[in-house]
Amino acid sequence: MPESAFRWSVLLLFIALLVLVAFHHERWRDEAEAWLFARDADYVTIIGRAGYAGHTAPWFLLLAALAKSGAPYASIALLNGLFAAGAAAVVLWKAPFARITKLLFLFSYYPFYEYGVVARHYGLTMLMMFVVATLFPRRSDQPIPYAAAIFVLSNINVQGLFIGFALTGAHFVEVLRNRAAWKREATGIAVMGSGLLLAWLQLRSPPDAAITGFMRMFEPWNVPIALADAFFPLIGRGSAWAAVVGAVLILLVAIQIRRHFVPSMVLWVTLALFAYLWIFKWPGSARHHGFVLLVVFFVLWIARSERLKMKGALHVAVQTLLAGTLICATLAAAHKATLDVKFPFSGSKAAAEFIETNGLAGYPIAGHSAPRVAAVLPYLPGRKQIWFAGIGEYGSYLLWDQEFHRGQQMTYPEAVFRAKQHFGTTPYLLLLDAGMPDPKQEGFELLYASPDRIIGYPDERYYLYRPLPAR
Repeated sequence: MPESAFRWSVLLLFIALLVLVAFHHERWRDEAEAWLFARDADYVTIIGRAGYAGHTAPWFLLLAALAKSGAPYASIALLNGLFAAGAAAVVLWKAPFARITKLLFLFSYYPFYEYGVVARHYGLTMLMMFVVATLFPRRSDQPIPYAAAIFVLSNINVQGLFIGFALTGAHFVEVLRNRAAWKREATGIAVMGSGLLLAWLQLRSPPDAAITGFMRMFEPWNVPIALADAFFPLIGRGSAWAAVVGAVLILLVAIQIRRHFVPSMVLWVTLALFAYLWIFKWPGSARHHGFVLLVVFFVLWIARSERLKMKGALHVAVQTLLAGTLICATLAAAHKATLDVKFPFSGSKAAAEFIETNGLAGYPIAGHSAPRVAAVLPYLPGRKQIWFAGIGEYGSYLLWDQEFHRGQQMTYPEAVFRAKQHFGTTPYLLLLDAGMPDPKQEGFELLYASPDRIIGYPDERYYLYRPLPAR
């Protein structure tokens, strides 16, 4: 097949499958939270509270352009799909890999499902990583476009900041080695550095944030979990063999690229920063661990653009291991995508449909716990809010400060008691993500319960109650 026909065929297939799965996908709490924040918060709040959520503002600002203009909730999937499809196009047209490697990579778990179907900021990060890789060979001739791409990458999320930091540091050392290039490169380095500073200003934790401090835990076992997740999603979590294979692949890649300074520095610095995050700050989940795979793919890409020699037993070992992990990850993507089409990823959409179709959307709703019950709101008409029992206030998006964190620790019996106190005899609905053992004893009737099969987050199973008439 001619190269052009291969590229377009794969890209169109990628887009078609992405659309099929994404529009069957019931969006869960992290997707809903970003949409609600962008829809209901003003721009000053969106920019100023980035440090509370641990994410930079650009993704929320992009969503705000849609949400505040009245675009439907489904447009979040369209926006993220554009980024994922753009990343796929850059890989197909620019990546220095064989066809089979491109094909397996694009349809593997993270590029296709976790960063394509699930609408968060990781698809944009993936796209910008590949844009940087494309500009990398011309970084000396075109320093400003290269620096601008790193600026954007650094300001998407924490993962982008870590990769941007490694790239900026490596480029700075390169320039120091070649003093003659300093004047030409100074502006580009300033752009990269300002990007890092801007990201840091957004991400630094305020004193009253739910998560603060340089070190809030010590969990070194999160590193092997991350390695297993990165290369064997779904099937490898918690498996020692998967972590060992992932570690061996990284070691072989490191040996292969050892004579190429920038790729080597990016690999080790980025992985060290990821390890710090997972051990000391936040354990992360599969979607965060998937960046290990992206970084390995990225450093191989930029090393090959520097004429990395691809010969011998080492090259065969790297290719074999990488292909094997990508085959497993592609099977994982196919499995999860099939489940997502057949079964609900979250119970949020079905719960909202029950409320709306039964004429209950006009009632005030009390809910607990906040992150899970808030996922129902974007599916309801208007700009519905929930009375969050944990903090005793109406809201939609989550603040992630210490008061909110304390509210999350509230027990369900206490949340029910507080709802009764707050509403008194006023008709209202009670939405929980855990069922009451005996609703009648508490003075409620069960109106709705989510189906048992939730394939994304089983804790997003909803129970909707209405107070029984007073006797």
